[in-house]
Amino acid sequence: MDGIPLDPGGLLNPLMAAAMAGLLAQWLKAYLPDWRFTNLLVLALAVAVEVCAAWLAGTHAWWSAAWLGFLGASIATFGYEAVFNLFGLAGAGPRAKA
Repeated sequence: MDGIPLDPGGLLNPLMAAAMAGLLAQWLKAYLPDWRFTNLLVLALAVAVEVCAAWLAGTHAWWSAAWLGFLGASIATFGYEAVFNLFGLAGAGPRAKA
């Protein structure tokens, strides 16, 4: 990969979809820290961004774009949870057992 693609078609890459959803999740968790449906909002927004990227790129791969949004949001959500759980097991972070 030659860097971060800056065109809408660049978001149609699974790595870029995961990175976009991860950044989106971190922003939403910062602004809505105690809201229970943050991950569902990340999923909906990630799918919407991917479908818009497919539309702007001129491809008609709507199902592929929606799937990439779902995949990106899943990687972001489960990756975030896995890191926090591992920190908790190591005795650090908010999930550490006192």
